[in-house]
Amino acid sequence: MITKEQREFFATKNPAREFETIIIEHVDFTQPVRLVFNQFVPYMFGGNEYIPVSGKITKPDQGNEPNPNITLQFSRIHVGDKLNEYIKAVKNWQEPFSVSFEQYSELDMNVAAIAYRNLNILKNGIRMNRNNVTISCGYDNPMTKGGVECYRIEVFPWLQRL
Repeated sequence: MITKEQREFFATKNPAREFETIIIEHVDFTQPVRLVFNQFVPYMFGGNEYIPVSGKITKPDQGNEPNPNITLQFSRIHVGDKLNEYIKAVKNWQEPFSVSFEQYSELDMNVAAIAYRNLNILKNGIRMNRNNVTISCGYDNPMTKGGVECYRIEVFPWLQRL
């Protein structure tokens, strides 16, 4: 039997503040883009500085979703133009963009309490308009990808005779 005190304890939210962060990386970026959502000043998490940005993160359901997808929406005013410059500088489009979502607690700002790492930006996953940037990302499911391996003569010389 659960007592009234136990029920109240489990229904009470932790009073420590939580910080939602995003890291956007690519091999052509000189440094990753690190954002902390809905804050007004830069914060340090795990020894790295995060840029404050207003926005919203739609996290995956905790249910039966085999491939969790995360949608990020934030103001273009803060970092959208800088992100656009980074994207325009990308030369190697064969390498995917990597996105990591981490949630930190005020109690421990060096270790993420919740993390989704190495998410890939989905097809048509970055959309920008005058005011907002929207990024859709998730894990790749290799069973649904239609990727075909490119055969090169240097690697497969016997294909030359076909």
